[in-house]
Amino acid sequence: MIAIHESVYDELVVANLREYVQALKDENPPRIIIHSDTTLNEVERILRDSIEEKIYPHTNYDPKLNNKDDRGEVKSLSYIAVKGLLYFAAHDNNALQLIEKAEEWSTGLDNVKAIQMYV
Repeated sequence: MIAIHESVYDELVVANLREYVQALKDENPPRIIIHSDTTLNEVERILRDSIEEKIYPHTNYDPKLNNKDDRGEVKSLSYIAVKGLLYFAAHDNNALQLIEKAEEWSTGLDNVKAIQMYV
């Protein structure tokens, strides 16, 4: 099963792509999961915020501005780390570096593994 974070889903601006993802979600059983920060408990939210603080300086995302640049990657990776999900698939080099250099950059993503997508 594939999953995306709600921040990535929110970035889907092309109507037919958004409709496609929604159709996958609506299938029985669903073929995609959309992870939401509302499922985080109080401790998980604190951890997520802490990891976001460590990640965002290595990206173009600024939480104060809540700009779209790299927001999906930062939100997805911090959610994955907090929930203990093991794999993150991407073809974005910066997102992959956040995982690969987790120890060196102290991103808090030490237990996340990357699956690099080739397009």
